[in-house]
Amino acid sequence: MIFSINISGLIIDWCYTINNQEKQYHQTWIPKLSDIQILTKELNGLTASEVRKLILEDMQPDIQMVRDNTNKKARARRQKKCLKKEIE
Repeated sequence: MIFSINISGLIIDWCYTINNQEKQYHQTWIPKLSDIQILTKELNGLTASEVRKLILEDMQPDIQMVRDNTNKKARARRQKKCLKKEIE
């Protein structure tokens, strides 16, 4: 799957690395800088590293939502485990 981002009027195409093509569909997967592959060759003075950082920065609200959801599930699981021990 190829994604696009507009950085200062320049459309940059990117995707996840081959190793992470399946992981991107997991509910709790959080991408890292090394997981992003830039497909656009002409970056108009930007380095690939800068573009990766901008892409990851753009995804932060989504990443935070994944973290919050994962933490919520973990808290519920711990609460359930604690209640179960009290009953026994």
